[in-house]
Amino acid sequence: MFANKMRIEPPPPKGDLEEIRQWLTRFHSRIMKPPNYVEITADTDALDVGGYDSIYANTVDNNITIGGLSGGVNNQTVTILKTDYANSLTLEHNEGTGTEKIYTDGAADIVLPANTLGSFLLRCIYVGSDPYWWVVSSHTRS
Repeated sequence: MFANKMRIEPPPPKGDLEEIRQWLTRFHSRIMKPPNYVEITADTDALDVGGYDSIYANTVDNNITIGGLSGGVNNQTVTILKTDYANSLTLEHNEGTGTEKIYTDGAADIVLPANTLGSFLLRCIYVGSDPYWWVVSSHTRS
């Protein structure tokens, strides 16, 4: 069906396991974009997400509340991931002190409680010259 086949240069090694692992690491680094992420361990109302597409919320030591972001560009998407079962992660709807405010479906805070993992997908939309972050989707797993 396809006349041209993809060629991988150089070809995969036929040596030991460590040599194959190193080749796979080099190969994947050329075809997969690593995530640009920032990790947080405390509350924030103005986390700068300029240049980032992921926020890892490490709740291992305490609850984390996110009331706003900063540095967003129009149509930027950011995924927020709760990376530990311990403690909770809260997204605050229209937080008064939030720099670039977050708006949730139902106009209420969203809480991922302890003993759950989850993620939020947010999109930055400008209204005039003001950026707003809208929660597009959320997922939870116990």
